Amino acid sequence: MKIKKLEKISFFIWNTIFIIFSVILITILYCMFFSYERIIYNFNSIILFLGIVIYIFGMAFFYKKIIPKLLNIKHIEYYFFALFLFNAIIIGLFMRVGPTWDMGSCYNVAKAYVEQGTYAETYYLSVFPHNSMMVIIDVCLIKFFTILGIKDYIIPFVIVVSMLITGSIIIAFKCVQEMFNKEKALLFLVLSLLTTPFYFYAVEYYTDTFSMIFSVLFLFLWLKIMKKEKSTILEIIFGFLLFLGMKIKVTCSFVFIAIIIYELLNGKYKELLSKIKIILLVCSVCIVLFNIIVMPKMVKKELSEQNEIPTEHWIMMGLHGKGDFDYEEYAYTQSFPSLKERKEKDREIIKKRIFYSSWKEKINWYKRKISFTWNDGSYYLSEVLRRDKLHENRVHSLVMAGGKNNKYYKYFPQIMHEGMLIYILINSISIIYNKKYKKYDTICILTTLGLMVFLLFWETRPRYLINLLPIIMIAQINGIECVSFIFKKKKKMLKA
Repeated sequence: MKIKKLEKISFFIWNTIFIIFSVILITILYCMFFSYERIIYNFNSIILFLGIVIYIFGMAFFYKKIIPKLLNIKHIEYYFFALFLFNAIIIGLFMRVGPTWDMGSCYNVAKAYVEQGTYAETYYLSVFPHNSMMVIIDVCLIKFFTILGIKDYIIPFVIVVSMLITGSIIIAFKCVQEMFNKEKALLFLVLSLLTTPFYFYAVEYYTDTFSMIFSVLFLFLWLKIMKKEKSTILEIIFGFLLFLGMKIKVTCSFVFIAIIIYELLNGKYKELLSKIKIILLVCSVCIVLFNIIVMPKMVKKELSEQNEIPTEHWIMMGLHGKGDFDYEEYAYTQSFPSLKERKEKDREIIKKRIFYSSWKEKINWYKRKISFTWNDGSYYLSEVLRRDKLHENRVHSLVMAGGKNNKYYKYFPQIMHEGMLIYILINSISIIYNKKYKKYDTICILTTLGLMVFLLFWETRPRYLINLLPIIMIAQINGIECVSFIFKKKKKMLKA
Protein backbone atom coordinates (compact mmCIF):
# COMPACT_ATOMS: atom_id res chain seq x y z
CA MET A 1 0.00 0.00 0.00
CA LYS A 2 2.77 2.43 0.94
CA ILE A 3 4.58 1.81 -2.36
CA LYS A 4 1.40 2.41 -4.40
CA LYS A 5 0.68 5.59 -2.45
CA LEU A 6 4.23 6.85 -3.07
CA GLU A 7 3.87 6.01 -6.78
CA LYS A 8 0.64 8.03 -6.96
CA ILE A 9 2.30 11.02 -5.23
CA SER A 10 5.31 10.70 -7.55
CA PHE A 11 3.04 10.52 -10.61
CA PHE A 12 1.13 13.63 -9.45
CA ILE A 13 4.39 15.57 -8.94
CA TRP A 14 5.70 14.49 -12.37
CA ASN A 15 2.47 15.61 -14.04
CA THR A 16 2.54 18.95 -12.22
CA ILE A 17 6.19 19.57 -13.17
CA PHE A 18 5.62 18.81 -16.86
CA ILE A 19 2.40 20.83 -17.06
CA ILE A 20 4.19 23.87 -15.53
CA PHE A 21 7.09 23.36 -17.92
CA SER A 22 4.75 23.12 -20.93
CA VAL A 23 2.85 26.27 -19.88
CA ILE A 24 6.12 28.24 -19.62
CA LEU A 25 7.20 27.02 -23.07
CA ILE A 26 3.82 27.96 -24.56
CA THR A 27 4.17 31.44 -23.00
CA ILE A 28 7.63 31.86 -24.56
CA LEU A 29 6.39 30.82 -27.99
CA TYR A 30 3.26 32.99 -27.67
CA CYS A 31 5.42 36.04 -26.85
CA MET A 32 7.64 35.32 -29.86
CA PHE A 33 4.78 35.19 -32.36
CA PHE A 34 2.19 37.58 -30.88
CA SER A 35 3.94 40.10 -28.61
CA TYR A 36 7.61 40.07 -29.61
CA GLU A 37 9.69 42.89 -28.15
CA ARG A 38 13.00 43.41 -29.94
CA ILE A 39 16.00 41.93 -28.10
CA ILE A 40 18.77 42.17 -30.70
CA TYR A 41 17.07 41.76 -34.09
CA ASN A 42 13.74 42.61 -35.66
CA PHE A 43 11.99 39.82 -37.57
CA ASN A 44 9.32 39.54 -40.21
CA SER A 45 6.85 37.25 -38.41
CA ILE A 46 5.62 35.59 -41.62
CA ILE A 47 9.14 34.71 -42.80
CA LEU A 48 10.01 33.47 -39.32
CA PHE A 49 6.87 31.35 -39.04
CA LEU A 50 7.36 29.76 -42.49
CA GLY A 51 11.03 29.13 -41.69
CA ILE A 52 10.14 27.37 -38.42
CA VAL A 53 7.50 25.18 -40.13
CA ILE A 54 10.02 24.16 -42.82
CA TYR A 55 12.66 23.51 -40.16
CA ILE A 56 10.31 21.44 -37.93
CA PHE A 57 9.33 19.06 -40.73
CA GLY A 58 12.68 19.26 -42.54
CA MET A 59 14.71 18.17 -39.49
CA ALA A 60 12.24 15.35 -38.77
CA PHE A 61 12.64 14.18 -42.40
CA PHE A 62 16.42 14.45 -42.06
CA TYR A 63 16.36 12.29 -38.92
CA LYS A 64 14.16 9.62 -40.50
CA LYS A 65 15.66 9.47 -43.98
CA ILE A 66 19.21 10.91 -43.96
CA ILE A 67 20.65 9.99 -40.55
CA PRO A 68 20.42 6.19 -41.22
CA LYS A 69 22.49 6.72 -44.40
CA LEU A 70 25.09 8.81 -42.54
CA LEU A 71 25.49 5.96 -40.05
CA ASN A 72 26.89 3.84 -42.88
CA ILE A 73 29.90 6.16 -43.14
CA LYS A 74 32.60 4.72 -40.90
CA HIS A 75 33.72 7.04 -38.07
CA ILE A 76 31.42 9.83 -39.33
CA GLU A 77 31.23 11.32 -35.84
CA TYR A 78 35.00 11.94 -35.75
CA TYR A 79 34.83 13.90 -39.01
CA PHE A 80 32.04 15.99 -37.46
CA PHE A 81 34.03 16.54 -34.24
CA ALA A 82 36.99 17.78 -36.28
CA LEU A 83 34.76 20.03 -38.40
CA PHE A 84 33.17 21.52 -35.29
CA LEU A 85 36.56 22.29 -33.70
CA PHE A 86 37.86 23.77 -36.96
CA ASN A 87 34.81 26.04 -37.30
CA ALA A 88 35.04 27.19 -33.67
CA ILE A 89 38.76 28.03 -33.88
CA ILE A 90 38.59 29.80 -37.26
CA ILE A 91 35.46 31.83 -36.44
CA GLY A 92 36.74 32.55 -32.92
CA LEU A 93 40.04 33.91 -34.27
CA PHE A 94 38.28 35.97 -36.95
CA MET A 95 35.85 37.50 -34.45
CA ARG A 96 38.04 37.75 -31.35
CA VAL A 97 37.45 40.61 -28.94
CA GLY A 98 39.59 42.37 -26.37
CA PRO A 99 39.17 41.95 -22.60
CA THR A 100 36.17 44.10 -21.60
CA TRP A 101 33.27 43.98 -19.08
CA ASP A 102 33.47 41.22 -16.43
CA MET A 103 35.43 38.98 -18.78
CA GLY A 104 38.05 41.72 -19.06
CA SER A 105 38.06 42.42 -15.32
CA CYS A 106 38.83 38.75 -14.56
CA TYR A 107 41.48 38.72 -17.28
CA ASN A 108 43.14 41.93 -16.02
CA VAL A 109 43.20 40.79 -12.37
CA ALA A 110 44.77 37.50 -13.46
CA LYS A 111 47.32 39.21 -15.71
CA ALA A 112 48.28 41.60 -12.90
CA TYR A 113 48.81 38.63 -10.57
CA VAL A 114 51.07 36.84 -13.08
CA GLU A 115 53.11 39.99 -13.71
CA GLN A 116 53.25 41.34 -10.13
CA GLY A 117 52.77 38.22 -7.97
CA THR A 118 49.85 39.73 -6.08
CA TYR A 119 46.13 40.34 -6.57
CA ALA A 120 46.79 44.06 -6.83
CA GLU A 121 43.44 44.85 -8.44
CA THR A 122 41.38 43.41 -5.59
CA TYR A 123 38.53 45.92 -5.88
CA TYR A 124 36.77 43.91 -8.58
CA LEU A 125 36.91 40.67 -6.58
CA SER A 126 35.73 42.44 -3.43
CA VAL A 127 32.61 43.51 -5.37
CA PHE A 128 32.10 40.24 -7.29
CA PRO A 129 33.77 37.44 -5.26
CA HIS A 130 31.77 34.81 -7.20
CA ASN A 131 34.23 35.30 -10.09
CA SER A 132 37.26 34.24 -8.02
CA MET A 133 37.49 30.79 -9.63
CA MET A 134 37.38 32.35 -13.10
CA VAL A 135 40.33 34.54 -12.11
CA ILE A 136 42.27 31.48 -10.84
CA ILE A 137 41.66 29.67 -14.15
CA ASP A 138 42.82 32.76 -16.07
CA VAL A 139 45.97 32.90 -13.90
CA CYS A 140 46.76 29.24 -14.63
CA LEU A 141 46.24 29.68 -18.36
CA ILE A 142 48.25 32.92 -18.60
CA LYS A 143 51.13 31.29 -16.67
CA PHE A 144 51.03 28.33 -19.06
CA PHE A 145 51.00 30.62 -22.11
CA THR A 146 53.95 32.57 -20.63
CA ILE A 147 55.97 29.35 -20.19
CA LEU A 148 55.34 28.62 -23.89
CA GLY A 149 56.68 32.10 -24.72
CA ILE A 150 53.30 33.45 -25.87
CA LYS A 151 52.80 37.18 -25.29
CA ASP A 152 49.44 37.75 -27.03
CA TYR A 153 47.11 35.81 -24.71
CA ILE A 154 43.85 36.42 -26.61
CA ILE A 155 44.59 33.95 -29.44
CA PRO A 156 45.40 30.99 -27.14
CA PHE A 157 42.36 31.86 -24.98
CA VAL A 158 40.15 31.56 -28.08
CA ILE A 159 41.73 28.20 -28.94
CA VAL A 160 41.21 26.90 -25.37
CA VAL A 161 37.56 28.01 -25.37
CA SER A 162 37.04 26.41 -28.81
CA MET A 163 38.42 23.14 -27.42
CA LEU A 164 36.19 23.37 -24.33
CA ILE A 165 33.04 23.96 -26.41
CA THR A 166 34.00 21.11 -28.76
CA GLY A 167 34.68 18.89 -25.75
CA SER A 168 31.23 19.74 -24.41
CA ILE A 169 29.61 18.67 -27.69
CA ILE A 170 31.61 15.42 -27.78
CA ILE A 171 30.59 14.54 -24.20
CA ALA A 172 26.96 15.47 -24.93
CA PHE A 173 27.11 13.21 -28.01
CA LYS A 174 28.32 10.37 -25.77
CA CYS A 175 25.47 11.11 -23.33
CA VAL A 176 22.83 10.86 -26.07
CA GLN A 177 24.41 7.64 -27.34
CA GLU A 178 24.34 6.25 -23.78
CA MET A 179 20.76 7.39 -23.16
CA PHE A 180 19.28 6.36 -26.54
CA ASN A 181 21.31 5.17 -29.52
CA LYS A 182 23.90 6.27 -32.05
CA GLU A 183 21.21 7.41 -34.50
CA LYS A 184 19.94 10.04 -32.06
CA ALA A 185 23.50 10.91 -31.00
CA LEU A 186 24.37 11.66 -34.63
CA LEU A 187 21.22 13.79 -34.93
CA PHE A 188 22.39 15.78 -31.88
CA LEU A 189 25.80 16.23 -33.49
CA VAL A 190 24.29 17.55 -36.73
CA LEU A 191 22.14 19.99 -34.74
CA SER A 192 25.26 21.17 -32.88
CA LEU A 193 27.13 21.72 -36.14
CA LEU A 194 24.25 23.90 -37.36
CA THR A 195 24.05 25.90 -34.10
CA THR A 196 26.32 28.78 -35.13
CA PRO A 197 26.36 30.62 -31.75
CA PHE A 198 28.59 27.80 -30.46
CA TYR A 199 31.33 28.92 -32.86
CA PHE A 200 30.94 32.63 -32.21
CA TYR A 201 31.02 32.14 -28.43
CA ALA A 202 34.60 30.90 -28.83
CA VAL A 203 35.50 34.60 -28.46
CA GLU A 204 34.20 34.67 -24.88
CA TYR A 205 36.82 33.55 -22.36
CA TYR A 206 34.46 33.81 -19.41
CA THR A 207 32.20 31.75 -17.12
CA ASP A 208 29.51 31.00 -19.74
CA THR A 209 31.90 29.02 -21.94
CA PHE A 210 34.22 27.65 -19.25
CA SER A 211 31.32 26.10 -17.29
CA MET A 212 29.63 24.47 -20.31
CA ILE A 213 31.77 21.33 -20.20
CA PHE A 214 30.89 20.75 -16.53
CA SER A 215 27.15 20.64 -17.19
CA VAL A 216 27.52 17.79 -19.70
CA LEU A 217 30.18 16.04 -17.60
CA PHE A 218 27.72 15.82 -14.68
CA LEU A 219 25.19 14.02 -16.87
CA PHE A 220 27.83 11.75 -18.45
CA LEU A 221 29.37 10.75 -15.11
CA TRP A 222 25.96 10.04 -13.59
CA LEU A 223 25.05 7.72 -16.47
CA LYS A 224 28.31 5.86 -15.83
CA ILE A 225 27.86 5.80 -12.03
CA MET A 226 24.36 4.31 -12.30
CA LYS A 227 25.73 1.44 -14.38
CA LYS A 228 28.24 0.38 -11.72
CA GLU A 229 27.70 -1.19 -8.31
CA LYS A 230 30.88 0.36 -6.93
CA SER A 231 31.78 3.74 -8.39
CA THR A 232 33.73 5.45 -5.60
CA ILE A 233 36.42 6.93 -7.87
CA LEU A 234 33.81 8.34 -10.27
CA GLU A 235 31.88 9.79 -7.31
CA ILE A 236 35.03 11.51 -5.97
CA ILE A 237 35.73 12.94 -9.44
CA PHE A 238 32.08 14.04 -9.71
CA GLY A 239 32.27 15.79 -6.31
CA PHE A 240 35.43 17.69 -7.25
CA LEU A 241 34.03 18.70 -10.66
CA LEU A 242 30.79 19.79 -9.00
CA PHE A 243 32.81 22.11 -6.75
CA LEU A 244 34.75 23.52 -9.74
CA GLY A 245 31.65 23.96 -11.89
CA MET A 246 29.65 25.68 -9.14
CA LYS A 247 32.52 28.06 -8.42
CA ILE A 248 32.78 29.00 -12.10
CA LYS A 249 29.03 29.38 -12.70
CA VAL A 250 26.41 28.07 -10.31
CA THR A 251 23.78 27.28 -12.98
CA CYS A 252 25.77 24.31 -14.32
CA SER A 253 24.98 22.57 -10.99
CA PHE A 254 21.29 22.54 -12.01
CA VAL A 255 22.06 19.30 -13.86
CA PHE A 256 23.02 17.68 -10.54
CA ILE A 257 19.87 19.01 -8.85
CA ALA A 258 17.79 17.65 -11.75
CA ILE A 259 19.47 14.25 -11.34
CA ILE A 260 18.52 14.14 -7.64
CA ILE A 261 14.87 15.08 -8.38
CA TYR A 262 14.72 12.54 -11.22
CA GLU A 263 16.01 9.66 -9.07
CA LEU A 264 13.85 10.60 -6.07
CA LEU A 265 10.63 10.77 -8.09
CA ASN A 266 11.46 7.43 -9.69
CA GLY A 267 11.72 5.85 -6.23
CA LYS A 268 15.47 5.15 -6.17
CA TYR A 269 15.96 6.57 -2.65
CA LYS A 270 18.53 4.11 -1.26
CA GLU A 271 20.53 3.93 -4.48
CA LEU A 272 20.56 7.72 -4.77
CA LEU A 273 21.73 8.20 -1.18
CA SER A 274 24.53 5.66 -1.58
CA LYS A 275 25.75 7.37 -4.75
CA ILE A 276 25.54 11.05 -3.78
CA LYS A 277 26.92 10.96 -0.22
CA ILE A 278 30.53 10.86 -1.44
CA ILE A 279 29.81 13.44 -4.15
CA LEU A 280 28.33 15.88 -1.63
CA LEU A 281 31.09 15.20 0.93
CA VAL A 282 33.91 15.86 -1.56
CA CYS A 283 32.17 18.96 -2.93
CA SER A 284 31.48 20.36 0.57
CA VAL A 285 35.06 19.77 1.78
CA CYS A 286 36.45 21.51 -1.34
CA ILE A 287 34.13 24.51 -0.85
CA VAL A 288 35.07 24.85 2.83
CA LEU A 289 38.82 24.59 2.09
CA PHE A 290 38.51 27.07 -0.78
CA ASN A 291 36.69 29.60 1.41
CA ILE A 292 39.13 29.18 4.30
CA ILE A 293 42.46 28.97 2.45
CA VAL A 294 42.07 30.58 -1.00
CA MET A 295 39.51 33.37 -0.65
CA PRO A 296 41.29 35.32 2.14
CA LYS A 297 44.38 35.50 -0.10
CA MET A 298 42.34 36.92 -2.95
CA VAL A 299 40.00 39.30 -1.13
CA LYS A 300 40.44 40.93 2.27
CA LYS A 301 37.44 40.60 4.58
CA GLU A 302 37.22 44.35 5.25
CA LEU A 303 37.17 45.07 1.50
CA SER A 304 34.30 42.61 1.02
CA GLU A 305 32.36 44.32 3.79
CA GLN A 306 32.87 47.68 2.06
CA ASN A 307 32.23 46.66 -1.56
CA GLU A 308 30.56 43.24 -2.02
CA ILE A 309 27.30 43.08 -3.94
CA PRO A 310 24.88 40.87 -1.97
CA THR A 311 22.86 38.01 -3.48
CA GLU A 312 19.69 40.04 -2.89
CA HIS A 313 20.89 42.62 -5.43
CA TRP A 314 20.61 40.18 -8.35
CA ILE A 315 17.08 39.19 -7.31
CA MET A 316 16.09 42.86 -6.93
CA MET A 317 17.46 43.58 -10.40
CA GLY A 318 15.71 40.49 -11.81
CA LEU A 319 12.35 41.80 -10.60
CA HIS A 320 12.76 45.09 -12.46
CA GLY A 321 11.76 45.66 -16.11
CA LYS A 322 13.13 42.91 -18.37
CA GLY A 323 15.38 41.75 -15.56
CA ASP A 324 18.66 42.57 -17.31
CA PHE A 325 21.59 44.50 -15.84
CA ASP A 326 20.62 48.04 -14.85
CA TYR A 327 23.30 50.51 -13.79
CA GLU A 328 20.85 52.57 -11.70
CA GLU A 329 19.96 49.45 -9.70
CA TYR A 330 23.66 48.71 -9.26
CA ALA A 331 24.38 52.30 -8.15
CA TYR A 332 21.47 52.14 -5.67
CA THR A 333 22.88 49.02 -3.98
CA GLN A 334 26.41 50.45 -3.91
CA SER A 335 25.21 53.71 -2.34
CA PHE A 336 25.00 52.02 1.08
CA PRO A 337 28.26 51.79 3.06
CA SER A 338 28.07 48.28 4.54
CA LEU A 339 27.16 44.81 3.27
CA LYS A 340 24.50 44.49 5.98
CA GLU A 341 22.79 47.73 4.87
CA ARG A 342 22.97 46.78 1.22
CA LYS A 343 21.24 43.47 2.00
CA GLU A 344 18.50 45.13 4.07
CA LYS A 345 17.77 47.87 1.50
CA ASP A 346 17.68 45.40 -1.41
CA ARG A 347 15.30 43.15 0.56
CA GLU A 348 12.95 46.09 1.06
CA ILE A 349 12.82 46.69 -2.71
CA ILE A 350 12.29 42.96 -3.36
CA LYS A 351 9.29 42.91 -0.98
CA LYS A 352 7.78 45.98 -2.65
CA ARG A 353 8.14 44.50 -6.12
CA ILE A 354 6.65 41.16 -5.11
CA PHE A 355 3.88 42.20 -2.73
CA TYR A 356 2.96 45.74 -3.79
CA SER A 357 2.46 45.29 -7.54
CA SER A 358 -0.84 44.35 -9.16
CA TRP A 359 -1.46 40.98 -10.84
CA LYS A 360 -1.55 42.75 -14.20
CA GLU A 361 1.91 44.22 -13.55
CA LYS A 362 3.20 40.81 -12.44
CA ILE A 363 1.89 39.10 -15.59
CA ASN A 364 3.35 41.80 -17.86
CA TRP A 365 6.72 41.53 -16.06
CA TYR A 366 6.65 37.71 -16.38
CA LYS A 367 5.92 37.85 -20.12
CA ARG A 368 8.56 40.53 -20.79
CA LYS A 369 11.24 38.80 -18.80
CA ILE A 370 10.71 35.27 -20.02
CA SER A 371 10.52 36.49 -23.62
CA PHE A 372 13.72 38.54 -23.23
CA THR A 373 15.60 35.57 -21.76
CA TRP A 374 14.35 32.81 -24.05
CA ASN A 375 13.48 34.41 -27.41
CA ASP A 376 16.92 35.31 -28.73
CA GLY A 377 18.32 32.57 -30.97
CA SER A 378 21.72 34.31 -31.09
CA TYR A 379 21.97 34.23 -27.26
CA TYR A 380 22.95 37.91 -27.08
CA LEU A 381 25.77 37.32 -29.55
CA SER A 382 25.76 40.76 -31.15
CA GLU A 383 26.28 42.40 -27.75
CA VAL A 384 29.23 40.13 -26.99
CA LEU A 385 30.89 40.67 -30.38
CA ARG A 386 30.51 44.44 -30.53
CA ARG A 387 32.68 45.04 -27.43
CA ASP A 388 36.28 45.94 -28.31
CA LYS A 389 36.42 44.23 -31.71
CA LEU A 390 40.10 43.62 -32.46
CA HIS A 391 39.56 43.86 -36.21
CA GLU A 392 36.52 44.43 -38.41
CA ASN A 393 35.74 41.89 -41.13
CA ARG A 394 32.89 40.77 -43.40
CA VAL A 395 31.60 38.25 -40.89
CA HIS A 396 30.68 41.12 -38.55
CA SER A 397 28.29 42.50 -41.18
CA LEU A 398 26.66 39.06 -41.29
CA VAL A 399 26.02 38.56 -37.56
CA MET A 400 26.00 42.02 -35.97
CA ALA A 401 22.68 43.83 -35.50
CA GLY A 402 22.37 46.42 -38.26
CA GLY A 403 25.06 44.71 -40.36
CA LYS A 404 24.87 44.94 -44.16
CA ASN A 405 24.17 41.21 -44.66
CA ASN A 406 22.50 40.56 -41.32
CA LYS A 407 18.97 40.45 -42.74
CA TYR A 408 19.78 37.01 -44.16
CA TYR A 409 21.73 35.41 -41.30
CA LYS A 410 19.58 36.51 -38.35
CA TYR A 411 16.72 34.16 -39.27
CA PHE A 412 18.91 31.04 -39.23
CA PRO A 413 19.76 30.84 -35.48
CA GLN A 414 16.32 32.20 -34.55
CA ILE A 415 14.49 29.52 -36.56
CA MET A 416 16.68 26.81 -35.00
CA HIS A 417 16.12 28.15 -31.49
CA GLU A 418 12.34 28.48 -31.77
CA GLY A 419 12.23 25.10 -33.53
CA MET A 420 14.14 23.61 -30.59
CA LEU A 421 11.61 25.03 -28.11
CA ILE A 422 8.74 23.57 -30.16
CA TYR A 423 10.43 20.16 -30.29
CA ILE A 424 10.98 20.28 -26.51
CA LEU A 425 7.29 21.16 -26.04
CA ILE A 426 6.29 18.20 -28.24
CA ASN A 427 8.58 15.94 -26.21
CA SER A 428 7.10 17.24 -22.95
CA ILE A 429 3.51 16.61 -24.13
CA SER A 430 4.56 13.16 -25.35
CA ILE A 431 6.01 12.30 -21.93
CA ILE A 432 2.80 13.44 -20.19
CA TYR A 433 0.65 11.49 -22.67
CA ASN A 434 2.69 8.28 -22.47
CA LYS A 435 3.64 8.65 -18.77
CA LYS A 436 7.29 7.96 -19.66
CA TYR A 437 8.92 9.87 -16.82
CA LYS A 438 11.75 7.36 -16.41
CA LYS A 439 13.49 8.28 -19.68
CA TYR A 440 16.86 9.94 -19.07
CA ASP A 441 16.07 13.01 -21.19
CA THR A 442 13.69 13.92 -18.34
CA ILE A 443 16.85 15.09 -16.52
CA CYS A 444 17.49 17.55 -19.38
CA ILE A 445 13.91 18.85 -19.16
CA LEU A 446 14.17 19.25 -15.37
CA THR A 447 17.45 21.16 -15.86
CA THR A 448 15.80 23.46 -18.41
CA LEU A 449 12.86 24.07 -16.07
CA GLY A 450 15.28 24.83 -13.23
CA LEU A 451 17.07 27.40 -15.40
CA MET A 452 13.72 28.93 -16.42
CA VAL A 453 12.62 29.38 -12.80
CA PHE A 454 16.02 30.65 -11.66
CA LEU A 455 16.31 33.25 -14.42
CA LEU A 456 12.74 34.33 -13.82
CA PHE A 457 13.85 35.81 -10.49
CA TRP A 458 17.57 36.43 -11.08
CA GLU A 459 19.21 39.12 -13.20
CA THR A 460 19.17 37.74 -16.73
CA ARG A 461 20.59 37.89 -20.23
CA PRO A 462 19.96 35.53 -23.19
CA ARG A 463 23.65 34.53 -23.03
CA TYR A 464 23.00 32.92 -19.63
CA LEU A 465 21.54 29.95 -21.54
CA ILE A 466 24.77 29.15 -23.38
CA ASN A 467 26.48 27.07 -20.65
CA LEU A 468 23.49 24.72 -20.48
CA LEU A 469 22.65 24.80 -24.19
CA PRO A 470 23.94 21.26 -24.96
CA ILE A 471 21.71 19.90 -22.16
CA ILE A 472 18.71 21.92 -23.43
CA MET A 473 19.36 20.65 -26.96
CA ILE A 474 19.25 17.02 -25.80
CA ALA A 475 15.70 17.65 -24.50
CA GLN A 476 14.48 18.17 -28.09
CA ILE A 477 15.74 14.87 -29.56
CA ASN A 478 12.66 12.77 -28.76
CA GLY A 479 10.46 15.66 -29.95
CA ILE A 480 12.08 15.36 -33.38
CA GLU A 481 11.40 11.61 -33.32
CA CYS A 482 7.72 12.29 -32.53
CA VAL A 483 7.38 14.53 -35.59
CA SER A 484 9.35 12.07 -37.75
CA PHE A 485 6.56 9.49 -37.39
CA ILE A 486 4.57 11.39 -40.03
CA PHE A 487 7.05 10.01 -42.56
CA LYS A 488 5.94 6.47 -41.69
CA LYS A 489 2.88 4.79 -43.14
CA LYS A 490 1.40 4.35 -39.71
CA LYS A 491 1.23 7.68 -37.94
CA LYS A 492 2.09 7.50 -34.26
CA MET A 493 2.60 11.11 -33.47
CA LEU A 494 2.95 10.81 -29.72
CA LYS A 495 4.70 7.48 -29.30
CA ALA A 496 8.39 8.41 -29.08
